[in-house]
Amino acid sequence: MAEDQSSDDAKLKLLGQRVREGWAKLHAPTAEHLQAVRVIVREQTEREQAVAKKSLQKNG
Repeated sequence: MAEDQSSDDAKLKLLGQRVREGWAKLHAPTAEHLQAVRVIVREQTEREQAVAKKSLQKNG
């Protein structure tokens, strides 16, 4: 019975992996989407660095 359970678990993991791979192929991110994400991450990083710099100047 335990072997059946582990076999079923392995089959479900494989199915999940195949579904994720298929989804990624059908819904691949576009270059525009990736660029938008890069811009957002860059802006957020710059904000965080500015806040950290201000905090150091206050305390330093």
